[in-house]
Amino acid sequence: MSSTDPFLHQRILDLTDTQMQRKLRKMAPMPVGAVFLPWPGMTEDEAREQFRTMKELGFTCLKQTMGTKEWPTERVYRVALDEGINPFWYAEAGWEDITPELLNKLGLDPSMDIDEAMEHPTMLAYQKDIIAEQIENDFAARQAKQQKQTIKYEDEQKNKSLEEIRARQYVTPGVVGNVKGHEIDPSLYPQLIAWLQKKYKTVDALKAAWNCDGSHVGLAGPREAAQNWQSWEDVEQGLDTDIATKDYSHYCDFMRFRAETFIDSAIKAKIESQQLTDPNVPVRAGGEMGIFLPFASRGTDMEGIARAMAEGGSFYPSIHLTWHFEEAFYEVARPVYMQAALTTDWAKGIWSATWESSGGPSWFSGGKSPFVKWAQDKTPGFTCHEGTQTSLMLSWLAAGYRGFGLWSWNQRTAGWETGEFGLLDRNRKVTKRARRAGDIGKAARKFRRELWESDKQPQVGV
Repeated sequence: MSSTDPFLHQRILDLTDTQMQRKLRKMAPMPVGAVFLPWPGMTEDEAREQFRTMKELGFTCLKQTMGTKEWPTERVYRVALDEGINPFWYAEAGWEDITPELLNKLGLDPSMDIDEAMEHPTMLAYQKDIIAEQIENDFAARQAKQQKQTIKYEDEQKNKSLEEIRARQYVTPGVVGNVKGHEIDPSLYPQLIAWLQKKYKTVDALKAAWNCDGSHVGLAGPREAAQNWQSWEDVEQGLDTDIATKDYSHYCDFMRFRAETFIDSAIKAKIESQQLTDPNVPVRAGGEMGIFLPFASRGTDMEGIARAMAEGGSFYPSIHLTWHFEEAFYEVARPVYMQAALTTDWAKGIWSATWESSGGPSWFSGGKSPFVKWAQDKTPGFTCHEGTQTSLMLSWLAAGYRGFGLWSWNQRTAGWETGEFGLLDRNRKVTKRARRAGDIGKAARKFRRELWESDKQPQVGV
């Protein structure tokens, strides 16, 4: 262990030393964002007033918005940008990299300090144009996606029965193919066989690992067909029928295959696509995450996703008090810190933050835990006053997060969660919790260099 770096901070950073992470570490972004929800009849003057209020309080960007007929997403984006609110969760992290070449191009001193450059009016105007171009790209991507979904839906209507279409609506989200539980979509069997070949080399080694030779006691014996596998073609043909139902080893392989396939086909593909479209824009991945949820049983490798995001941008968890902390019986303070610390440990020095998290109170709906039956009836409400907001945000910073994305700035005016989850009150007026969130955001931005340069120095491990 190095006496000058006893906690191996530099070694950890070296694990994720990519062009994207070098850019982020240089710029040290600290977005302070919240979801903005257009409401029926909202005028442009009202929208601009909301964005000016956000900026005054210390918010710098939108974590997200949701388009309506009156207010399509791109219209919200453009008005927000016009009022000095970056429309994207990544805020200044989406700027073009500030290099000596860019400074020279803009007529600025190529040796200018990075923070001075980031505040220079010429640079701000240039980067505003970069973000405006990203709005255009986002709009084009949304149009293409909508067109693709429409074509897909029309094809399904033509080629599939109503029963088949309904069945697809109950597919477990976030996994590859139309599967539930421990299943593998049959269309992926050739890929699975290739994966098994790489891991086990021979069919005999696979048979031993999956107890196809009956050498392990206390387990249901293998079916005769599995004992007789001689080739990988035999394995592929027998995946549905030949395996002992009470053997656990093949389930482990199925879950690992699903986890790795998801990272390769979804996460890495998303990164590659974005870098081809606009390499300035970071990608985020991670998502819904309770503190001790059984990720393996979902075929999810959170650390693997985090490692992939070294190339892409940011790794994050989604934090919702009413359905991510049932395992801790809805205790907040310590589990929130534990969750954030676990995330930053997985991230190994890459940009990590909470890009989707509670920002206001929930009581009547707020979402009930979908994972634990008892919690669906006993999920408590949360007031999320300024004290709660302080506890959340300071815990995130203490654990190593560098930015915020709060749900939400204003509450919905109809439907599920009506009147809940708003930093503002139901009359869209500023609350104490909104001021507190803004104040902490301002402080985090003021000391963002120190926060980015800080590292964990754990004295005790659990």
